[in-house]
Amino acid sequence: MSKFSLRQILCEEELVKNNVACMTLLLNGLEYFLFPDRYQNVSLIPRLSLREYEDVVVLIGGKNIKKEELKSLGCFVLSSKNWISLPDMPQSCSNHCTGVCGGILFVIHQIYQRFSSSLTYVYSLNPKRSTSWNSTEYGILVGHDCSVTAYNEQLYIVGGSSDDSKGVKVFNPALGTWKRMAPMNIGRAGHCAVLLQKHIYAIGGHNNESCQKSVERYNPVTNQWQTIRDISNARTFAAAAVSNGKIVVGGFSAMKPSKVMEVSCEMFDPCTNEWSLVSSPAISRAACGIVSIDDIIYLSGGQHEECCMETVESFDLIRNEWRAVAFMPTEHQRSFHQASVLRLPKHIVS
Repeated sequence: MSKFSLRQILCEEELVKNNVACMTLLLNGLEYFLFPDRYQNVSLIPRLSLREYEDVVVLIGGKNIKKEELKSLGCFVLSSKNWISLPDMPQSCSNHCTGVCGGILFVIHQIYQRFSSSLTYVYSLNPKRSTSWNSTEYGILVGHDCSVTAYNEQLYIVGGSSDDSKGVKVFNPALGTWKRMAPMNIGRAGHCAVLLQKHIYAIGGHNNESCQKSVERYNPVTNQWQTIRDISNARTFAAAAVSNGKIVVGGFSAMKPSKVMEVSCEMFDPCTNEWSLVSSPAISRAACGIVSIDDIIYLSGGQHEECCMETVESFDLIRNEWRAVAFMPTEHQRSFHQASVLRLPKHIVS
């Protein structure tokens, strides 16, 4: 029996239903034990400080200020505002997607081969066991600029620049298996994807010709997509994260040859199914990294027009306030990268 099935059975038990108040704590504790990935963005302060791990922001791959693809990882330690390096990936990449599942960092990267079938590589790094990367190749195609969302110990790969831009695939890291799911209604790449209230949201992106304003919501239980209200501005290579039960989306890069960039940020409230504008950073950025920790959103790197951004900024949705957090050393400055929250042993951080 899977962990997800066990959780579903407990939720449907009469004793649980009839004693909601007293069973909530038990269920929350059980869910944390069974599905720690759902709590990846919660620092659990202060108890975590007594343990041997610390949450950090990891910047994966992308392009440096010279537009060269990177295989390096930049690691930002929030508690000390210091930067450290982690082992390089096996291959440099900038059209990849990443996700953390079971405390393991996964990088999914497709390599096109001119005279043979293209391959999808899955690189994985388990910092609790080793500082070495594992690499596995698969014959399935995922497309460039797709998105990855972790849910119930699986990775949902959505869209991408390929003939299957509507496609959705699920990768089970434990079994090394792939499964096709129901496709989106609209093909997209360079979009945002977030998990909110057990649903996956695919936001904006492009169709190789123009930017998208459309938003779709996926229910993994029913395997169905639903179109919801559009965002206010069409966006591709934007950034999205969840804070305080709401989705915050900011930045974008227009399709070439236009170089117009959008500085505005907007928020989606699932209770009203409406988007509304929120405070924006002073300078717009696209193709940046984004994470949410303890309901504070962090943006890293990215591009402003032709320049590579060199700062980390944070956004507090409750205060509706942006502020500068840290400067990025030259070796860690990048755009078209991915960012994830990873739990590292403290001996690596120090």
